[in-house]
Amino acid sequence: MPDSSASPLSPLPHSESVQISQPNHPSPEDRAQLLERVKQGDINALQTHLNHNLTPYQARIEDIGVRKERLQLSVSGAEVPQQERLEPLLQTWIVQLGLFQFSTIELYGQRDGSALPFWRCSFNPNDVDLENLAAIAPPEVAPPLGFVDPLQVEFAEKIVDPLPDPWQDRSLESIENNFFSEVSENLALDERQGESQLSVACDESETISPSQPLEAVISEEKSKAVKDFLARYAAGERDFAKIQLNEENLSGVNLTLANLHGAELIWANLSEANLYHIDLSRAKLRQANLSGAMLRSSNLQGTDFMNANLRGADLSWSNLNGANLTGADLSDANLKNAILERVILPDGTFLD
Repeated sequence: MPDSSASPLSPLPHSESVQISQPNHPSPEDRAQLLERVKQGDINALQTHLNHNLTPYQARIEDIGVRKERLQLSVSGAEVPQQERLEPLLQTWIVQLGLFQFSTIELYGQRDGSALPFWRCSFNPNDVDLENLAAIAPPEVAPPLGFVDPLQVEFAEKIVDPLPDPWQDRSLESIENNFFSEVSENLALDERQGESQLSVACDESETISPSQPLEAVISEEKSKAVKDFLARYAAGERDFAKIQLNEENLSGVNLTLANLHGAELIWANLSEANLYHIDLSRAKLRQANLSGAMLRSSNLQGTDFMNANLRGADLSWSNLNGANLTGADLSDANLKNAILERVILPDGTFLD
């Protein structure tokens, strides 16, 4: 999402908001006035113009931020906006507006009420080829497709082939409830049969093999506190803010989409853990072992990783604003497209 620390109006000059007679159907005169305001650097006019264009796609620009030569746009909707559809459209509209004073345009796609974006991309408007984009994003409006959480699609593809038709018309909430209910039922059935197995997977890099025994994740080596914690997660609970699991063994666990804001995990073992799209903001992970952990698309703002082992960890697309990486081992870590502002690097250098 746009950088909240940046002024939403700088460096573009802000002018008075455009008044249009019918916001959803502005007159040609209103549109001309709106575009003129955009060219003058009016952020509100830019947001109004883009929102008008986005109306058929059931999406809107929720927030705009500017930091130096970077323009950040948060695209939101009741369902996660379709990146493959809206990314080329927004590129086309922005280039047509002539916003070449920005070297980077960042787009964030998120669902209403979500603290983290589900996708993020960036481009340089000076490098955009409108002719190539025309083939990707034709001017006619296509009916927006319903969104199904990528995690649930990947899970269903691995467990059921093909995906049953009844899933296609169900809400995200009902899918999630059904998903976690089935996981709990399957675990209980496996335990009764003496063949406890876990087959919860997000994608191939995050998969725990169906043939892998459950004790590989919830084993006798793990404490009662960890077993209780994982049982709560398996039952569908996701809010574990400020939980204390210092020095605990959480290796190989799946905590996708969990809220661990402010958690204490000092000296904890989270090696090979699946922490995709997790909230670990303000968490304490000093001396923690996160080698090989999946932390992609996660909120790691202000997280304390001092002397942590992040060797081979996937931190791509994550937000590490204000994180402390002093003494951390980042060997072979994936930091592609990660946000690294106001970060303390392993050598103690402050990155502004």
